[in-house]
Amino acid sequence: MKLSQLIPIIYNWVDIVCLILLSVIPIGLLGHMTGNFLTGRIYKRFVLKKWPHHDKPFKPLPRRLAHLTHVICMVGLALTGMYIHFPFFDANRIIIKYFHYFFAFIVGVNYIFRLWWSFFSDYPDSDEFVLTWKEIKVIPAVIKYYAFMADDKPHLADFNPMQKITYLSFAAVMPIIGLTGISLIFGEWLLPPIARFFGDLPTTKLFLRLIHYLCNWFFILFTVVHAYLAISEDLPAFLYFFFNIEPAHHEEHGEHGEHVESTGSHTEYQESGGSLEHEH
Repeated sequence: MKLSQLIPIIYNWVDIVCLILLSVIPIGLLGHMTGNFLTGRIYKRFVLKKWPHHDKPFKPLPRRLAHLTHVICMVGLALTGMYIHFPFFDANRIIIKYFHYFFAFIVGVNYIFRLWWSFFSDYPDSDEFVLTWKEIKVIPAVIKYYAFMADDKPHLADFNPMQKITYLSFAAVMPIIGLTGISLIFGEWLLPPIARFFGDLPTTKLFLRLIHYLCNWFFILFTVVHAYLAISEDLPAFLYFFFNIEPAHHEEHGEHGEHVESTGSHTEYQESGGSLEHEH
């Protein structure tokens, strides 16, 4: 079977699988929220206000604005991109495409700024996303916490290892979705040198569009889970990032305090000098 014949079949399966996942994930998150109620985590956080302790809640405004800009534009990209693929209402498709390009341009600039900020600004934060072997080893304990098999999760750094993996994946997929998008827009000029590897230019565009589409679903599905965890696990940090409401300091350190204590299932970790700035 030729690649040009195989890709439409893959497209159909991607649509089926991802749409099913998009339907199932909210049900799973609702079930997880039910677990939060049954285990008392909701009461502990939203009623008793025992949220994760923040030693240094300060995050520079440009970093938070970059995050907000990214979220707004990614939502715009997802909606316009899905409309381009599934025209689910009557509208001018060309105008929708231009909105898609606009959001993509802003995201690209924002991504470059965020990389610069991470390494070269007055408040570089690239070290917050470095995944160490010690953190990899505690991933099972983090999974146990989210599966309600443990009361606490290990805390070795500002972000837990699963968060770091997710954020690093976002950073890696972003250039892929951006470059494939640019290649599709300017395909007549950019793609001829590589078209021979795929057979012809139309097949090359079809292949890159599939990669672009897969990246789109990656962001949609993972963002749904990320947004749920951000609100349910650390609402004060969420409010701080998006509405500049600084987290309240309290004596009770909550689930992720700086003291080392035994939980019965695994130990709460805090390296000397460490701090929790933003859990999700």
